[in-house]
Amino acid sequence: MKRCILIAYAAIFSVTLAAAVWYPVPDEKRVAAERQTVDNPEDEKCHMYQARLEACTHRLEARTRIARKLIDGRLSLLEAADRYRDLNETAADFDWYGFRHSYPGQSDDERTCRQVIKTAVCLAEDDARQLVVVTERLERELDRHLQHGSLCIPR
Repeated sequence: MKRCILIAYAAIFSVTLAAAVWYPVPDEKRVAAERQTVDNPEDEKCHMYQARLEACTHRLEARTRIARKLIDGRLSLLEAADRYRDLNETAADFDWYGFRHSYPGQSDDERTCRQVIKTAVCLAEDDARQLVVVTERLERELDRHLQHGSLCIPR
């Protein structure tokens, strides 16, 4: 499995573990949780964290599928970026501050393209030849769009 994917899953696991340590569910409450009843605020917090974890995992898997299609040439950079932007915008807990400071760019659209490229590069890193080809192709595609002025991902 790719190192970047493993790191992402490790981060998700860490958040889940921290939530479990901070909000433990006592044995008698665990029975109620298994019956899917929410009688107590602690149970509700556990359900909330579980839902957030599932949503985060879903977005990670979607990003991986999109990046694979990009690597295989079945999507253009802007098509992949459009799908990433949708994932970013629909995530209620998306960290816009962290996103804007992690990826350089003049706009969120350019930053989203760089986010897509970063994921694709991580997925291609096990094959040195593919890594070079994918990186060069995507950087050229991004540069081509930036030469025309401000980058705008079509909706």
